[in-house]
Amino acid sequence: MSRHRLLTPIMAAAAGALLLSTYSTVHADGASEGLPASMAKVAKRQLSLQDALSLAIQNNLGIQIQSEQVAIGRASVRASEGSFEPTVSARVNHNDSVAPPASSVDGMLGEVFKAQSQLWTASINQRLSTGTNLGLNLSSSRNKNNSGSAVEPLFYGTKLDLSISQPLLRGFSLDRDIPRASILKARFASKHDMEAKRIVMANQVLATENAYWNLAEAARSYGVQEASLALAEDQLALTEKQIAAGILAPADRISSESSVARRELALVQSEARLAGAMDLLRLALNLPKGEWNDTLIAVDMPQIQRQNLSLDDAMKLALVRRPEIRQNQLAERSADIDKRIADNNRLPELDVGISYGLAGQSDAYSGSLDQLQGLGVRDWGVFANLSWSPMGKVARANADSLQASSRIRRLRHEQFLIELRSEIRAALRTLETAERQVAASERFRDLANRSLEAERKRFLNGKSRNLEVSRREEELSQARTAEISARIAFLKAKSALDLATGSLLESKSIVLEEQ
Repeated sequence: MSRHRLLTPIMAAAAGALLLSTYSTVHADGASEGLPASMAKVAKRQLSLQDALSLAIQNNLGIQIQSEQVAIGRASVRASEGSFEPTVSARVNHNDSVAPPASSVDGMLGEVFKAQSQLWTASINQRLSTGTNLGLNLSSSRNKNNSGSAVEPLFYGTKLDLSISQPLLRGFSLDRDIPRASILKARFASKHDMEAKRIVMANQVLATENAYWNLAEAARSYGVQEASLALAEDQLALTEKQIAAGILAPADRISSESSVARRELALVQSEARLAGAMDLLRLALNLPKGEWNDTLIAVDMPQIQRQNLSLDDAMKLALVRRPEIRQNQLAERSADIDKRIADNNRLPELDVGISYGLAGQSDAYSGSLDQLQGLGVRDWGVFANLSWSPMGKVARANADSLQASSRIRRLRHEQFLIELRSEIRAALRTLETAERQVAASERFRDLANRSLEAERKRFLNGKSRNLEVSRREEELSQARTAEISARIAFLKAKSALDLATGSLLESKSIVLEEQ
C-alpha cells in the first residue's frame, strides 16, 4: 500500500471536525423556496389555492357560457308565466260610405244613401291557473246615416260583455298541473341548466386545483434539485480541500464533478417542468395576455388530512349531492308532466261557459251610458262545447313514445349508477393507495437522510468514497421528490373523490347562488 493510502484514515479523522461544517442542514421536506433566475427577475404573483379557484371560476369561458344558458332558462320561465298574464287590447274603426238607394222606400226620398260609423272597443282577457278564461269587452259606436230604416239619423250604442269559460276534461286537472304544464317544464329545464353549471364548475375546480398542485409540486421539486446541486457542490469543495491536503488522489475529483454536472442537468430539466406547470395554471385561470409573463407562486403547501369513508357512505353521499342525480330527477318530473298531458289529450274536449252583457243606445253618448248603468237592456247565455277524436291515434302514439323514452331514461340512470359505483370505488382505492404512499415516502425520505449523514461521516473518516456519497445524495433527492409527489397525489385523489361524491364545491367553500 502506498504512503498516501496509509495516511488517509489518520488525516481524514483529523480533518473531519473541521470539514463537517461545510455541509448544510438537511430539512425534513428538503425543499427550498428558490426560483430560477429567469423567473426571479419578473413580477411575482403569489396565489393561494382559494385565490386560484376564485380566478378560475371568474374567468373560465365554459362557466360563463353555462351562466348565460342559466339566464336563458330563467327567461324561459318568465316567458312561460306570460300565458297567465292579462292581455289588454283596443281597436278603433271608422267607415264612411255613399251608395244608391237599397230599396224603393229609400228611393222615394230622392237621395243617395249616406252612412258614417265609428267603432271603438277595449277588452281585457285573463287565463287562470285552473284553465279558466275570463273576458271583459267594452264597445262603443257612433252611427250617422240618412236611410229611412235607420233608428235615428244619429245614434250612439254602448255594450259591455263578460264571458267565462272553463275546460272540464282536456286541459284541466284538479292540482292545476295540466294548465300550468309549460311553466312547470320551464322551471324543471331551468333547474337542469343550474345543475349543468354546477357540473362545469366542479370540473373546472378540479382541473384548476390539479394545475395548482402541479405547480406546487414542480416548484418544490425544483427546490429539491437546487438543494441537491448545493450538496454536490459542497461535496466537490470538500473533495478539493482533501485533494489539496493530500488525503484524496486528484482522480477523485472526476466523480464529484460528474455528480455536479448531473445535478445541473436535473435542475435545468426541473426548471423546464416548472415553466410548463406555470403555463398550465395560467391557462386554467384564463389570465389576460399581459399577465402571462408574471411568475406564479403557489403559496399553499400540501396538508394531509386523513379521513375514512366507506363505499356505502360515499354512495349515499353521491346519491344526494351529484348534480347528475338531480338532473335525472328533474327529467323524471318533466316526463311525468308530458305523460299526464298525453293522457289528458286522450279525453274529449269539453268546455262550458257563461256570458252576460249589457247594452245602451241613444242619440247622445251619455244617454247610451245611462242605459248601460240602468241595466235596462241585458242578455246572458250559457254554452258547452264538445269535441272528441274517438280513435285517438295521435294521443296513443304520443303516449307510446313517452313510455319508450321513460324506459330509455331509466336504463341510462341504472347505467349511470353502475358507473358511479365503479368511479367511487376507484377513487377510494386511489386515495387509500396515495395515503399509503405518503407514509412510505416519509419513511423513505427519513431513511435516505440518515443514510446520507452516515455516509458523510464515513467519508470524512476515510471509510467511504465520493461515489458512495453521491449515490446517497441521489437517493435523498429521489426520496424528497417522491414524498412531494405522494403528498400531491393524495390531495388530487381526495379532490377526485369529492368530485365523485358531488361534494367538491362544498369542500372548497364555493357556493353556487340559485336565484
